[in-house]
Amino acid sequence: MPEARLHAAQHLRFTFECLLTTNPTPRTLLRLGTIALQVLPEGVVLQEGPAEARAEHPLWADRWMRVTLSIDDHAIRLMIDQESKTTMLTLPVTRNWRATSINLGGDDDEITVNACWARPVLTLDNIDVAVWHFPPGPPVAKLSPVRGDWPPLAIHNLPTFAMASMRWDGTIHDPRLDPTQYDAIHCHDDDMAGLDWPVTHHIQSPEDAEAGIYAAEITTVQGIERIPFFLRAKARSAPLVFLVPTLTYLAYADENLPQALFPWLCHDRGNRFAQDNGLLSLYDRHSDGSGVSLTTTRRPKATLRDDHLYPLSGSPHLLPVDLQLLRFCRNEGIAFDLVTDHDLHQEGRTALVGYRGVFTGSHPEYWTTPMQDALRHFIDSGGSLAYLGGNGFMWVTAVRADLVEVRRGQGLGARTWDGHPGEINLSLTGEIGGLWRERGRSEFSVVGTGMTMMGFGPARPYRRRMASDAADYFWVFEGVTENRFGLAGTVLGGAAGYEVDRTDPALGTHPETVVLAAATGFDESYATDPNEFFATPQDRARARVAEMVIRRTPQGGLIFGAGSVAWCGALPSGGEVTSVGQITANVLRRMA
Repeated sequence: MPEARLHAAQHLRFTFECLLTTNPTPRTLLRLGTIALQVLPEGVVLQEGPAEARAEHPLWADRWMRVTLSIDDHAIRLMIDQESKTTMLTLPVTRNWRATSINLGGDDDEITVNACWARPVLTLDNIDVAVWHFPPGPPVAKLSPVRGDWPPLAIHNLPTFAMASMRWDGTIHDPRLDPTQYDAIHCHDDDMAGLDWPVTHHIQSPEDAEAGIYAAEITTVQGIERIPFFLRAKARSAPLVFLVPTLTYLAYADENLPQALFPWLCHDRGNRFAQDNGLLSLYDRHSDGSGVSLTTTRRPKATLRDDHLYPLSGSPHLLPVDLQLLRFCRNEGIAFDLVTDHDLHQEGRTALVGYRGVFTGSHPEYWTTPMQDALRHFIDSGGSLAYLGGNGFMWVTAVRADLVEVRRGQGLGARTWDGHPGEINLSLTGEIGGLWRERGRSEFSVVGTGMTMMGFGPARPYRRRMASDAADYFWVFEGVTENRFGLAGTVLGGAAGYEVDRTDPALGTHPETVVLAAATGFDESYATDPNEFFATPQDRARARVAEMVIRRTPQGGLIFGAGSVAWCGALPSGGEVTSVGQITANVLRRMA
């Protein structure tokens, strides 16, 4: 037994590599039985029972160090080597000392240290009984030693794997090429793995239930909550299929949005719940300032509701807007099946076989490689795509079981977070993360447009371009009498807003892409990407536009892009007839 071997050893040594990030309060770096090593803002404390030894100088943050704790019959010795600085502390061994377990980074009842860790080694009586190397691959909860016969190391709370260690020298940027440079993990005091809550209820859907988005309604004395779920048809029953952006839902779910950084225009109980319970989205930062790159389906999704209002815009976002689209389709008699991002990722091109057209929701932003492959194959095989949103097809995403991962690049600014140099590869798959346009598969090359601006000011209407009267695409505007349309909507009050797209041949827009309509006149809250190059101020000004596009592929399919996250929010409800509704119905019916 490990406890017996620890107790019987005459000499014990435990070493590890560590890089501290931000730890404003005392944290336990290591606990070995009755011995504890604490890091304080002002120094280091070695404790054994009531006895302690202190070093009154702080350890450097963001600098790797090697820590060695040795215990024999005479003394407890601590040595911390950090570049040119060495810290040494000694305590006498007491008769009560016992080493029954080893805890690195904090006990269950303590705040975890914000730090990167690598290469823990346990030595008993001069024999390395356990040498652990953290893998650069997917996160694991149990890690067997690469050398030695010690039981597996238990890893709690889903830290980030495939992080650059002290061996990283900047010459390798892919962990698969040299795993030894990426054998570190990053632990945060606000990490949260999937919750192992027991199953309490099962829902049996009726045999004849239509494909769609449903909800389990839970009523308590405090109110009503509707928990959404997505139901596919048992067999293909319609020519069109709606792609539910479950990866985008998960990326935004439980966004913390600290008010000190982001002014709220409205209050939403889901975002409040996230703050009250320490939940984080893929847009948030950990308490040490590093970005949140992992999320899981096995956590509450308090913002994934049909009545969610996004605090930064004061309007619906994601699910409620997509429901507006599906209700519109039901009212118009436009039949559709449904697949989720997860279905498309798992099944690939098979998920789309037999359909004539795919249509998206308002914000299909996150895509895995299998999803990209499947959609591009579908289009190349003659299938049609109606992209009824904005800022889509943007982020390289990885999925494994319940986990979803995104790694950001550099220079993204305060809206999201910057990744560290050398750490852009996804731990779940090993592939390069970041933007799809940086991988040579830009959103422009899929639909002809890509995000050009984001803002929370008033949405703008579209105005038809001359090409909309051409014979090839006049049918898009059949029944539309207005030259200017989309002046109202649930998202910022119009059809073009929140995040909008434009064409750009330099970024991949096909030469045969036709701009049917455009929205201009956005206020100064809408900002173009500061990292995007524009040769002149006039070129940047011309990029302040939302463009609606269409293209017929050589295989006979259609690709339509609305050009705005707010588009579906401008669809009518009930029996109303509007230009946005007429255009959407015309496109979907032509695809079908």
